[in-house]
Amino acid sequence: MPRKIILLLVLIIVFMLSGTCWADTKEVSSKLESWVGDYGFYEYAPPNQNMVYRISIYNANSSYYAKIEIDGFQTLKRLQANVIGNDHSIKLVFDEYLPGDQHYRLLYNKGDILLSFEKTSSNMYTYWWGITPMLKANGESGQVYFISKPKQ
Repeated sequence: MPRKIILLLVLIIVFMLSGTCWADTKEVSSKLESWVGDYGFYEYAPPNQNMVYRISIYNANSSYYAKIEIDGFQTLKRLQANVIGNDHSIKLVFDEYLPGDQHYRLLYNKGDILLSFEKTSSNMYTYWWGITPMLKANGESGQVYFISKPKQ
């Protein structure tokens, strides 16, 4: 008889813990949902240097990811990052190189923070980490660089 009670208690505890984990995952997901979308930033240096940064944040299998594309002067980067954070701020944490990436396989290691963002009711502020801008003038963290592209 005591064995059955212990087994029942163990099953109840496991059931309760699994419900807690699921609730936590849903709560994190709802906080990151406001970041889903496309973001961009553009730099130009005369006479002909350009750099285009595109970030697409999306949800797949209850996790959030960022596809990062950086194209421009001697640059072609294709990266995937994990998105961690909440509705106020996120970090893009390097996960893997994507097909089409050129010559950058040694720059980032899994777990490196690439960028972070913080948003208020009117602006989104960029904090440079592993990814940095082409122009020194744009290198100050805590400024508005990336803008949200309208959803289509």
